[in-house]
Amino acid sequence: MATKKALRRRNMLIAGGVGGGVLILAGLFFMFGPGSTQMIRGSITVIDTDFYYSSSVETNGSTCYTTGGYSDVNSGTNVTVKNGDGKLLGVTDLSSGVTAGSYSCKFSFKMEVPNSEFYSFDIGNRGEVSYSKDELEAEGWNLELTLGDD
Repeated sequence: MATKKALRRRNMLIAGGVGGGVLILAGLFFMFGPGSTQMIRGSITVIDTDFYYSSSVETNGSTCYTTGGYSDVNSGTNVTVKNGDGKLLGVTDLSSGVTAGSYSCKFSFKMEVPNSEFYSFDIGNRGEVSYSKDELEAEGWNLELTLGDD
């Protein structure tokens, strides 16, 4: 039969192990838990109302695609996100185009990226556009871009 001293020692070891485990889990949660990444949703709407010659936005009912000067922004075009230091945070592709009105085509994307103070987005050959974390938070982590006539 175990003595009181042995039982007390065993209980202290168990309590110490549980307490240490809780501290380790809390540290891991702080480092990798919720908030270490962010889901960003966005879209780019291409608008070309220059129908006198011909539009660079072709619609077919509810679907659409771009041609000519806007052909670099289409279904499958890469969307890259970098942080303020230029480190790549994520890459995804634009979805199929959805008709957003006469001569308008909307392409969507979403991706989960690590938290950063600044984000630069690059779509097609259009150059980067940058936003602070605060700006994206204010928009509910939803980025709406427009290209072309408006």
